[in-house]
Amino acid sequence: MRLEKAPNLAPYLWLLPLSLLGAGVYQVLNQWAIRREAFFLISRTRVTQSVGAAIVQVGLGGMTGPMGLLVGDAASRMLGSGTLMKRAWRESGDSIKRASWKGMWKQALRYRRFPLLSTWPTLLNGVLLQIPFLLLTASFGAHVVGLYSLAQRVLGMPVGLIGGAVSQVYMAEAARLAQQEPEKVPPLFWKTVKHLALIGLPILVLMAVIAPWGFGFVFGSDWGESGEYVRMMSLMFYLQFLSIPIGNNLVVFERQDLHLLREVVRIVMTAAVVGIAVFEELRPLTTVALLSASGMAGYLLHAFLSWWAMKRGIAAMIAGDVQAERDVIQEPLFLPGWLEFNRIKWNVSPLHVHFETKQDELPRLDAVLYLNREGRIVRPPLNPYLALHFQSTNTSHAFRITSQWNKVVPAFVEKMRTLGLGTPLFMTPDVEDVRPWQWAGFQTSVRYTYHLDLPYDLQKADTGVRNRIKKAARLGYFCKRTTSTAEVWECLKATEERQGFEHQLTVDDLEMARRCMGDDHLLGYVCCSPEGVPVSSAYVLHAPGGVAIGWLAGAKKEHLNAGAVQLLDLFIFEDLERCGAAGVDLVGANIPSVAQAKSYWGGKLVPYFVIEQPGGRAFLQGVRNWLRWMNGKSR
Repeated sequence: MRLEKAPNLAPYLWLLPLSLLGAGVYQVLNQWAIRREAFFLISRTRVTQSVGAAIVQVGLGGMTGPMGLLVGDAASRMLGSGTLMKRAWRESGDSIKRASWKGMWKQALRYRRFPLLSTWPTLLNGVLLQIPFLLLTASFGAHVVGLYSLAQRVLGMPVGLIGGAVSQVYMAEAARLAQQEPEKVPPLFWKTVKHLALIGLPILVLMAVIAPWGFGFVFGSDWGESGEYVRMMSLMFYLQFLSIPIGNNLVVFERQDLHLLREVVRIVMTAAVVGIAVFEELRPLTTVALLSASGMAGYLLHAFLSWWAMKRGIAAMIAGDVQAERDVIQEPLFLPGWLEFNRIKWNVSPLHVHFETKQDELPRLDAVLYLNREGRIVRPPLNPYLALHFQSTNTSHAFRITSQWNKVVPAFVEKMRTLGLGTPLFMTPDVEDVRPWQWAGFQTSVRYTYHLDLPYDLQKADTGVRNRIKKAARLGYFCKRTTSTAEVWECLKATEERQGFEHQLTVDDLEMARRCMGDDHLLGYVCCSPEGVPVSSAYVLHAPGGVAIGWLAGAKKEHLNAGAVQLLDLFIFEDLERCGAAGVDLVGANIPSVAQAKSYWGGKLVPYFVIEQPGGRAFLQGVRNWLRWMNGKSR
């Protein structure tokens, strides 16, 4: 913009960088909120922007010149950012604090395709949107442009309102699935297309039928011809309605090159329409029909490229993530959703590490460490064990397995020693040899849990357990899988009140865990009274082929003697078998009453080790043990 052609705007140019800064900050935070599926919060900020802009503009309406309008516009771009920033700091503040220039530079290099390739499609799209107006203005004048603009605005309303909302939801869900369960993205893709097609079809038919005569009635006779434009353009906007949400696949799978290709093709097709319209001196309605046909081809191409990006992206992810069958860790504590839940809820940073003697060869040890703000390793609350998986070569010789264990574990122990332990760590029951930690000076102790193999044989259970199950069934109690966190929480809360402790969780936390992990990995169960009221509940962590982990459980006191707990446990064992679990860990047998209740199921008592940081307490205990040994030796 040249100031000599618009000197009156010079005093207000200082608002431009502020407006751009506010819009940029809000855009970043808005994208973060979409990934967190905080759609209600986004809606609140939109309302705040609209209301805030109106209040500022009205309040400053008495100012001379356009200052009030310009300040209101700038304020609208900034409002709402504070709310989003507060939420972002609460959920991701720890990660933000650990951000460094080196890390940001690394991420900038990692995602350099976004700005390098996305800038050009954005510019081309901006040009493309103006071509029809320029063509119609040059060829037919302002009246035709007004008719075209009205038709575009009316058709664009459902696309903007419904399509925009669906686009945000699809973006968040597709991004989550692409990271955690990429094979579920195609069903989401086709489900979205199907639902949008069913929603948009009545709108398309209604517009095409009513618009030609309805526009004259609603907007006046001068605008009646605009209804014919609507009929010509309705199919194009229908395809736009379908393709825009699923077009987020190009972002999710980082195929900005395909986005650029699509815009180049659209520019070429639109330029061809311009040439034909000018050369053949087409009528306005015919020109609009050609522009619509060109737009339809562009949106069909967009949908195809979105499908292609998804197909190729998923194939690449599977090829990259599953280098060999041995690399697949079918254990609940390694699930990406579980790591994400712990990151958000407990403000820790999951660190996936692996150790091997030779690259991409067995033996190999994988583990997930959680780091606190100080960078020390901690066990987040409600985490039963340290996620650790060891795989040896294909051998049945015990001495070879032990030798391979002792080759890869010392590097892991050194990693733990370097980072330091902020809390004791509970090793998985699979870890039978903790001597590498003892040799490195760590303190170790033993705890116990019960393990049940699946399929489960009820005859292994105590007679009292079987009788309670029969009693509950006779009274009309029944069990089911549930996706309702409120039903599960109701029983968990009852146990907290009865036993005087807290799970440190809320209903919102449980809903977040379910959203992070999905209903296939966080299995919710309830046992209901004959009246259908939940009286006992449980959450189980599950990965097909692995050992399921009993995470949370609760029951209402008045239904304990009716056998509701035992009936639910049996239902869980049977359902886990159907889901492909190899066994179930009842997690914990270290409190006498709890240990006795779990023993009645006839499972195997399994030890697991606790690793603690060397310190003064460990040193004093070691001195005491040495003195006892010396005293016994002297005798």
